[in-house]
Amino acid sequence: MRYVTRTLCAFPLLLVASFYATWIAGRIALGHWPRPSLDDPKGIAGALMAWFYNLTALLAGLGIPLFGLAILGVTLICVAERPEGWRNRLVEALVALVLFIGFVIFCLWDPHSVLTWYMD
Repeated sequence: MRYVTRTLCAFPLLLVASFYATWIAGRIALGHWPRPSLDDPKGIAGALMAWFYNLTALLAGLGIPLFGLAILGVTLICVAERPEGWRNRLVEALVALVLFIGFVIFCLWDPHSVLTWYMD
């Protein structure tokens, strides 16, 4: 259970890193920073770009719903069964939830329009 909650804490950070890694791969492939509505990430040629794009799509498409289910499951297990160290796991689950809320706020802010470019 300890590894699950720590992985959940790392997931929002990994998701942000994957969006920015795709953006940097687009920069390498294009020779300039990708621009929203002009440089479609699916249309940028290159194996590196395709790899990062697909990894980010997998993390966002499957990871976010699984993250929500895992947070719910860990919280329910901690409250209902109270296994050894349940308070620490519950705190870690809450930290993961706060980090995910921070990810959502960061996505709304989108300082370099990376998510706007990716979702375009």
